[in-house]
Amino acid sequence: MDLLHLTLRLLSPLIGLLSLTLRLLSLTLRLLQLVLGLLSLVLGLPRLVLRLLSSTSSLLGSLPCVVGILLGHTSLVLHALQVPLQLVDRQLNESALVLVALALGSSLTPVDGGLGLL
Repeated sequence: MDLLHLTLRLLSPLIGLLSLTLRLLSLTLRLLQLVLGLLSLVLGLPRLVLRLLSSTSSLLGSLPCVVGILLGHTSLVLHALQVPLQLVDRQLNESALVLVALALGSSLTPVDGGLGLL
């Protein structure tokens, strides 16, 4: 269980890093959309070309938002899994302690049945 718990702890910062990367990508796409708009004005491109360029960059611009939402939900699921994993880990540790105590108790019991006769 420790490996799964460690994996969940490592995935949380990774999701945060991916979310930050997606925000940066969104800003880059917005900047690209603005540059394409200026370029079309300077070159005098027809409105149809401008619309196609704008719609393509808008479509790509919404992609980071969708992936960001999915990453947010994944993060919530991972955080929700941490509590049950901690409980299971604690139960396993307690069970191991009980088994060790029983093993120690049985090894300390006299061979004659515990009547104290030698």
